[in-house]
Amino acid sequence: NPLSMDNTAAVDENVISSPDSNMKGTKVVPYTKLMIFVATTILIWLSEPLLSLVDTTAVGKFASGLSVGKYATNGVAPETLQLAALGPATMVCDNAFYLVYFLAIAVTNQLASSSGNSDGSVQVKTTSHALGIASILGGLITLIMFGFGGGI
Repeated sequence: NPLSMDNTAAVDENVISSPDSNMKGTKVVPYTKLMIFVATTILIWLSEPLLSLVDTTAVGKFASGLSVGKYATNGVAPETLQLAALGPATMVCDNAFYLVYFLAIAVTNQLASSSGNSDGSVQVKTTSHALGIASILGGLITLIMFGFGGGI
């Protein structure tokens, strides 16, 4: 419980009081904590293109060992086809989560409201519905990708 016996907020060592008189009683997060949060958030968004670059590098490195004459398709080397197919495939897989992003926003809003009202039954119901919908949508996306994604 963040309130002590005399109903005053507990003091956190990582939070300092605001010197601004208009913000009396509020707490200000130090810049170091804010910068750590911003840096980790940026790393989350940078990880996707970096991992795609690693995938492309791995396919380019290991596919280049194939024999061109024996496995060539219409005069095109197989590593060229694999690298050409990797771009759109990576884009589809990386951006498939945007199709279900609405679920995260809706669930977060409902869980925040029910948490504020201390309504545990709504939290359980919301979580179970969200997991069910996520499972169905994930299975559907998997079926679409395997159903329409053909080999080279």
